[in-house]
Amino acid sequence: MHIRLSAGTAAKLGLKKFRFTIPMPTAYFMIGNRCTFNCLYCAQARKSKADTSRLSRMVWPQYELSTVLETLKKQNPFSRFCIQTVSSKGYKEEALILIEKLSRLKTSISLSVRPQNTEEVKTYFSQGIERIGIAVDVISPELFKKYRGGDYEKHIELLFNAAKEFKGRVSTHVIVGLGEREKDVIDFIYQCYTRDIEVGLFSFTPVKGTALERLPQPDMRAYRTIQIARYLLKKDPKKYYGKFLYNEEEKLIDFGIDVSSVNLSEAFKTSGCPGCTRPFYNERPGKELYNVFM
Repeated sequence: MHIRLSAGTAAKLGLKKFRFTIPMPTAYFMIGNRCTFNCLYCAQARKSKADTSRLSRMVWPQYELSTVLETLKKQNPFSRFCIQTVSSKGYKEEALILIEKLSRLKTSISLSVRPQNTEEVKTYFSQGIERIGIAVDVISPELFKKYRGGDYEKHIELLFNAAKEFKGRVSTHVIVGLGEREKDVIDFIYQCYTRDIEVGLFSFTPVKGTALERLPQPDMRAYRTIQIARYLLKKDPKKYYGKFLYNEEEKLIDFGIDVSSVNLSEAFKTSGCPGCTRPFYNERPGKELYNVFM
């Protein structure tokens, strides 16, 4: 069986030779190739012409699973394993095999997957994962249908039901910059935190070969606004949500508090599972980071 590692993970394990000194407590694995779904922003989409070795702007070199496991047995510098699952044929079986193998290393496992139903979610938890990520990505029902495809209401119901059954162990992903309104993003984040669902924020990243390769990344200031709102809602959703003020275009214009009291170094960090850094997932080295590593 072959798996892919993020380039940074491969470098940390000495399987790929390049200097990589960025804090990275999480190892990132990817299984599957060419998704059965056709998310227009994704390199792995069914109709994408992008390089299949990529997910977002990152390269994921391929290795024999046995080689990776032997390397991890000798040195495991990670406190968490994160499995990114592409919904290709046989993805569930591959995910279960990888979970079983990684579980032997006594390291927390997060699984990012597009499950078909609650029973599938239960199966993964029964095999030893600590957290599951059920990405929504596109929070507007209209844009979800346009860019991601599928039944938005059914997908949200699955996410919320999983969170109810596995309280505090469910995450989701939100992509900012696909044409959604700021209020809609913040409303969705609020709905997640009131259900104890962790939210990982991503900035839209155009990838060559995808249908949205010409769509620009979001304005940095607008992204920072969403990051601050997410940070406050994570701290106390009911305390802060009602304080937010919006203009006629539903852009957030006032947090209702003195923003100088907000720990911006924390607010701008990569959000998601504990220890998630996703280095250079959204931006190239040398530019201002949408999500700060640590």
